[in-house]
Amino acid sequence: MSAKAYRKNLRQKLLPIIGSLVISVLVLGLQQADSGLARALRDRLDWLVYDLRLNQTLPEKPEGRPDVSIVDIDEASLNAEGQWPWPRARLADLIDRLVEYGVIVVAFDVVFAEPEENIALQALREITPVLGDAAAPAAELLEQAAEAVDGDLRFASSIAAAVEAGTEIVLGYTMSHEPNATGVPGPPLELDAGGAVEELTLFDMNGYTGNIELLQQAAGQAGYFVATPDSDGVNRRYPMILRFNGEIYPSLALAAANRFLFTEQTALRTALIGSSRSIEAITLDGLPIPTDGAGFVLIPYRGPGKTFRYVSATDVLHGTADPAALEGRIALIGATAAGLLDVRSTPVQSVFPGVEIHANVIGGIIDQHFPHRPTWAEGADFLLTLGAGLVLSLVLPFLSVVSLVLIGVVASAGVIWLNLWLWIERSFDTSLVGPLYIVIGVAGFNLVYGFFTETRQRRQLKDMFGQYVPPQLVDRMSDNPEGISDRGERREMTVLFCDIRSFTTISEQLEANELADMLNRFFTPMTEIIFNHDGTIDKYVGDMIMAFWNAPLDDPQHATHAIETALEMLEQVEALKPEFKQLGYPECNIGIGLNTGPMNVGNMGSKFRRAYTVLGDSVNLGSRLEGLTKFYGVKLIVGETTREGQDEHFVFRQLDRVTVKGKKEPTRIYTPLCRRDRASPELLAELDAYTQARAHYIGQRWDEAAAEFGALQQAHPETYIYGLYLERVAHLREVPPGADWDGVFVHTSK
Repeated sequence: MSAKAYRKNLRQKLLPIIGSLVISVLVLGLQQADSGLARALRDRLDWLVYDLRLNQTLPEKPEGRPDVSIVDIDEASLNAEGQWPWPRARLADLIDRLVEYGVIVVAFDVVFAEPEENIALQALREITPVLGDAAAPAAELLEQAAEAVDGDLRFASSIAAAVEAGTEIVLGYTMSHEPNATGVPGPPLELDAGGAVEELTLFDMNGYTGNIELLQQAAGQAGYFVATPDSDGVNRRYPMILRFNGEIYPSLALAAANRFLFTEQTALRTALIGSSRSIEAITLDGLPIPTDGAGFVLIPYRGPGKTFRYVSATDVLHGTADPAALEGRIALIGATAAGLLDVRSTPVQSVFPGVEIHANVIGGIIDQHFPHRPTWAEGADFLLTLGAGLVLSLVLPFLSVVSLVLIGVVASAGVIWLNLWLWIERSFDTSLVGPLYIVIGVAGFNLVYGFFTETRQRRQLKDMFGQYVPPQLVDRMSDNPEGISDRGERREMTVLFCDIRSFTTISEQLEANELADMLNRFFTPMTEIIFNHDGTIDKYVGDMIMAFWNAPLDDPQHATHAIETALEMLEQVEALKPEFKQLGYPECNIGIGLNTGPMNVGNMGSKFRRAYTVLGDSVNLGSRLEGLTKFYGVKLIVGETTREGQDEHFVFRQLDRVTVKGKKEPTRIYTPLCRRDRASPELLAELDAYTQARAHYIGQRWDEAAAEFGALQQAHPETYIYGLYLERVAHLREVPPGADWDGVFVHTSK
């Protein structure tokens, strides 16, 4: 090509060259940004690449570290031993059994921040005001028995005995940024900090929730556990050490691994940056654990949850656990039972047992294997991104489309290969975002150069709400989209909870495919009913349906629609019974709770999964009301705010005035009996008599109340509430409630 032709060609390619260079500068700016939106975007992209790379390089059959087992407080343990928290005496038995199994280190992913109630002293407090001087002999016996039945003393004794026998006990505690102090923290880490602790670029914590002093003194060792997810809520990093009151404290994993490895010297390898010292590694007897500048490590995940060996706590207590799973190991005691909520979001699994994060870190310490970002990584990323940007900007504009695509694909593959090679062979975490985005950005720009537009596409309402609301509502929203949003807001709403009675028993009677078929046959008509009354499905959880009204579209009659829905659902359940009987399925009965009040509604969750849902105290009360249906022998209970203004539509029976678990203020609860136009004179007369009987009951006129409730029960033996009030009247006659009694019944269970 002649010089003249080259200059002409260069002028024609000037625009794509300048555009490519601009893209290169933007990517470099993104890569080097230290704050603001650019930093947030870069971090998000880096995390996405990190998660994909980690998951793609996990072994097909992951295995946990053989030195680490998890003693699991699982569903089987709760069913066998009772609900958590267990008595300290039972935990003492657990320690004793683990010592017998030959465990070297026992680490608790649990904190014992409060002393256990002594049952003898509790009994003493309760009988003394009642019996007065007559309680003296019993009081003396209870005082003598107090120490013998003291669960904390028993637990501390087992811990001390375990330590004496050579089994190290490491208790867990939490640290926080809040200036609180509960119990006592574990001892600070004895280490060579390489200089003044104040100069280290460590995270400072302002408070802690520690164990009671009796237990901590018995154990001696402790390590904190604290969730430190990245801003997207995913746990990728783990703080090995933190600073509190000028001292350095170890994490639970570091404390347990130190005891297991019999580490004699722990030290920090630091580098001076200005007036601060950045931590490069923690060394155990000279063996380095690479960290970032603040003492965090990248968690060396080995696989999804349950990769490590799990042993049910109840099997340990009863001596039926496999000895090979415990002997000579670290035993991490933690919980995976659903109700205990010790789960975390991780790169390998969105719902991951929190205790297994500690296990992965301990495994990394023992193996001396952690992925880490080397000190030269940032400079190498910059040079690679800059070089790729310059070369591609000056070459790609002159290539044909086929050649451009080919070069782009080859360059992208080369960048990805280099990144994966450094990760697999050297465990280096280097950024892929800058180099890869240079290739993609410059190649993409040159494919479409000459035509560059920005399009902002609004997320379609059907994509936003189609899985939650009926099609007719989506159509209405599409016709008038103003004001419709999935962003969080607070508004007056009505929530519905529907649960199948005795579902556990039903599920035990059916095969998995039969149970699925039964639930599908149940959920389909129930959902149709909710949709027909303009309701929004929140979620299905097992056998439970949750729905709400007045969002995303305004519904001034939301309480009315919710009650109509509930009554129709009850009718539909009765219609399903012959079908289920014909199929050989158990009879299906439901309980429904409705409540109206202020609720927070919006699309909530994480970047990986979101749900349009409601939250708030009014929602919780709706759930509690559903749980009370069995107690009052009814199928539907509504709160007093739901019932307000509904007398022209429905006939209600007031069941009670109650305080539900977790609430302090009492509320009236009702059961809708039928629509107003279907109420017979006999039903209305029965309700009048019931109202009169309750008035006598509230007025403590026990004879009149008993007579009227008795007459109602005799006339309507199928109505459970009459017998319930007769039992209450009989009890209150014997134990008068006092002049200030307001008739409120306190429920202590859900």
